[in-house]
Amino acid sequence: MIQKNPTDFAVPPKRKKKEMRYFTVEEQKKLQEVIKGHRLEMAVLLDLYTGMRQGELLGLSWKDVHITPDGNNYIRITQTLNRIKNPDSDSPRKTILAINEPKTSHFVRTIPLLPEIAERLARHRLMQENYHQQNDYPAPEFVFTSTTGTPIEPRDFQRDFKKILQRNNIREINVHGIRHTYALRALESGMSVKTLSAILGHSSTAFTMDVYGHVTEEFKDDEVSRMKNFL
Repeated sequence: MIQKNPTDFAVPPKRKKKEMRYFTVEEQKKLQEVIKGHRLEMAVLLDLYTGMRQGELLGLSWKDVHITPDGNNYIRITQTLNRIKNPDSDSPRKTILAINEPKTSHFVRTIPLLPEIAERLARHRLMQENYHQQNDYPAPEFVFTSTTGTPIEPRDFQRDFKKILQRNNIREINVHGIRHTYALRALESGMSVKTLSAILGHSSTAFTMDVYGHVTEEFKDDEVSRMKNFL
């Protein structure tokens, strides 16, 4: 009965982008130094060099970690660990920890590992297995587990990471900032947007550019300015 859609004449408000927070090179170096020997050292280090989402990091299973003598080292992202609303309305627990499949096909991906990270990850596995044996815990399924051998609670990981920053006078950035840090270091190192988009599990390079496009523009200006060296 309405011949024209009134919303066609509406002007939608512009979406305000949240400030993207990440560690500078100096902050990252300090963070990598102060986490040495910390229980979460390998988790933070792996995230700094893979850019995984928190749920992907905490849900990473050893079956998806591939470290071989020939140096073909990588991880596969096939699941996530998140705290979700309890589907059982009769349960006194409002939320539960759950392993879920990635939301879209783009989330399922392979991320190559640097040789140094693969080597440290292999050492981490031996230490973790010894710890579980000494405490009569089942063999670890997840790459990162709590002191009681269970999957790490996301809120505990966020809290402990915040404490690391506070105790060492490092600017407070949330866990997602580690992912941004990886992306920026990758771009600074010359990684193509297409490759970065695939590693981060973005739906398209357009989305990656929407998030990090301003950074690539800064790099472009720097690269053009270097041409003066040839004049």
